[in-house]
Amino acid sequence: DYFEINELIFLIRVNKYFLITFLWEVGINLLFTVCPKIDDVSTMNSKLTSLFDYLSIDNMILIFRLLLSEKKILFIHDNYTYLTNTIDSFISILYPFKWTHTFIPIMSDQMMNVLLTMLPFLNGVHESLMKFVQDVFNDEDFDDKDEVFLVYIKDDKIELSSSLKKNVEKKKKFKKYVESNVLPLPFEKELKKELKSIESNVKSSKRESSKALYVIEIIENRMRDAFIDVFVKMFHDYEKYTGILGNDVIFNKVLFLNTITKDKIFYIEFLESQLFNYYKY
Repeated sequence: DYFEINELIFLIRVNKYFLITFLWEVGINLLFTVCPKIDDVSTMNSKLTSLFDYLSIDNMILIFRLLLSEKKILFIHDNYTYLTNTIDSFISILYPFKWTHTFIPIMSDQMMNVLLTMLPFLNGVHESLMKFVQDVFNDEDFDDKDEVFLVYIKDDKIELSSSLKKNVEKKKKFKKYVESNVLPLPFEKELKKELKSIESNVKSSKRESSKALYVIEIIENRMRDAFIDVFVKMFHDYEKYTGILGNDVIFNKVLFLNTITKDKIFYIEFLESQLFNYYKY
């Protein structure tokens, strides 16, 4: 047959979430990806509390900050289930905002050029393909100025793409890069305190196997609320600064920013992000 199928990855999730990726070879590689509908992402049935099984609270919050800063993020694991579940969870905690950039939870070895893009992405790759990832980061076409954040789920570790550089001089210091390029998170202390309390509840529920399912669901909802609460505190009075112009709802960013006294750099940057601008007031 003229159409030789190199690889077929077929992943369908219930609850309005789906991803279908077909790779065909017809002289050139054609990638067809159907990502989650923007309006449906928040309804995904992700088990957020499972994040405590392999990520520290500090790293959870850092990944949350990376998403809000619209950075390039690559998740890595040797188990496809853990890989997709982790990515699903982080997409979910952005509610009521939606990730509208490149989103490929499972990359194949033929999709590595996606890592060369200048635009934000949220992708996942199996650990066995890290050689291909390293080759991309050492390619002369890779922009050294714009790092990719590598999240090693199994090891609870986050590194920069420059850490895989063969040229030691091109490696950057992680902490310094984060401080310079990742938005600070308003109400981070409150979020961290709440996540520690939730983590304690999760451990307690695991020790008491007789816990009813509804109790586990309550903890899950509390986890979602912890992240939603951050957005509520940020934008609790945003309606004061909205108005109607023709058929459009307009948000007066200048008036809103004039009321901000703390973490102003976050608000200035976030109000210009695609996350915010795709949000329907």
